[in-house]
Amino acid sequence: MLGPDLLRIRRAVHVDLRIPLDRIATVRRELRTIHQRADGELDILVGAQTTVTLELTESVAHFTFLGRRRDIHLVRFHADDADILVREIRTLTQARSGPLPMPDRPG
Repeated sequence: MLGPDLLRIRRAVHVDLRIPLDRIATVRRELRTIHQRADGELDILVGAQTTVTLELTESVAHFTFLGRRRDIHLVRFHADDADILVREIRTLTQARSGPLPMPDRPG
């Protein structure tokens, strides 16, 4: 679920991850079918694949089904329409950061 300030990624009772949009550094559509476990990374597979990759500026806390905390800085997950989701996340994150200021003219 994508809101104005938050992306919430859920998978049954196993995953309920809330990511503030201001922590998203990059988002891209990336079809992956091979996933190797790594510290700080969370792969939320559907049909053994993911379609969206998020890189975060700061870690977010993820609590496993048994309550163990993991600090996550990279998230891969499946979205039915990954292109639209990536575009919407980019629009929201760019709107939050605002336009870049114009540089001063020399002189």
